Amino acid sequence: MKIEINKKSICGLIVLFGCLLASIVFFHFHGMTIKQTLLYVIIALIAIVIHLSRLLVKNGYFLSLIGINKSDTRDNRYDYIRVLAVLLVIITHTLQIAISKGCITDGTLLKVYTCIYILALACNSLYIMVSGALLLKWKDEKLSTFYLKRLPKIIFPMVIYYYFFLWQNMLLHEVSPLQVVVRLYSGQMPETPHFWLLLVIISLYVVYPFLRYMLKELPYGMLTAMVIIAIIFMFFTTITSVVIYQTVFLADWIGVALIGYWLSLPQTKKYNIAIIIFGIISGVIICYLILNKDNYLPLVTNCSPFMTLFSMGLFACIFNCELFIKKNYLIQIISKLSYSLILIHWWTVNWLTFTYIDIDAKLLAGIPQLRLSVLFTLVISILISFVIDNFVVIVVNFVWDKIVDKILTLEQRKLTND
Repeated sequence: MKIEINKKSICGLIVLFGCLLASIVFFHFHGMTIKQTLLYVIIALIAIVIHLSRLLVKNGYFLSLIGINKSDTRDNRYDYIRVLAVLLVIITHTLQIAISKGCITDGTLLKVYTCIYILALACNSLYIMVSGALLLKWKDEKLSTFYLKRLPKIIFPMVIYYYFFLWQNMLLHEVSPLQVVVRLYSGQMPETPHFWLLLVIISLYVVYPFLRYMLKELPYGMLTAMVIIAIIFMFFTTITSVVIYQTVFLADWIGVALIGYWLSLPQTKKYNIAIIIFGIISGVIICYLILNKDNYLPLVTNCSPFMTLFSMGLFACIFNCELFIKKNYLIQIISKLSYSLILIHWWTVNWLTFTYIDIDAKLLAGIPQLRLSVLFTLVISILISFVIDNFVVIVVNFVWDKIVDKILTLEQRKLTND
């Protein structure tokens, strides 16, 4: 093993120690007790050792740590879609909270912001589409490898960030580990209402390996027909009063994931213009329904055909535009943290933006102020998620990876002996 001590390694280590010290001060002033601080410092120092061992043996580790990838083989389009989804989820929750608190009193402005808030809910569909596009492509991967290596990357951060929310809500000592498991499993998490999407993603991860085999030999024409049927089923389940129980499979999030996979295929490029046109029309219909229907939410959110088509239009715009093929390091950094930003942004919007900084409806009086609030939330969320990921999550993942390597090694030996 070749060990290299260079300026980049030293600078990376200095940055990590600086972030650790800053995070200790920040968390202390936000309610962390002495015992909690000591525990955090111990875990963080273990994380520093892990980082140091990698900094010394892996060239370019610090750049990869913050998300910068200089490889020419990387598909940068997914980075742009992830970043768009992050911005949309911040926008939708910023406006949702402002509207629910009655902060926006101007009638016209309220209608405009309601339309923006609902359209920004495309973030949910985009997340699911990206997961389908990336994970439904054929890969010869054992079921055990998929579950042991991929699922924990979703579950462990979710649990850690949930404890962060409990701490910030001063509920850390009131909720036992068993209750945490029950809450996460049942979706009963009042402190983190946005975690419902993560439960959807976990459920999709469970079936993705099987769908890979189903899609491997499925002709493109048949897949296209399946996408069309899925959208038709979405119309049945959300627009009409007709109940067709056998359509649930394709009319739900699994259908959205399949659409994401279909959109990512090179053959789909020929439908690009049509998809974008349908997306624009659907966006207009969504705004019309918001302005003219009282009970518009079921018609325009989640797996609604209009929201699905609108999201498909956004996906197609980015996926087939040459501008988004070029690498952008800032986009890569945000994309690297995109999952963590989903987890933490709700805290930033609620506890920091509205409570401490007081960016509320008085500032949300126009689009420029909305941009300021979204930018502020994004920056703070990036800083907090970077700290949690690199001083806590990395330790859990490191331990788990060692366990998984042992399990897979034993499994391989058993197969070899047989």
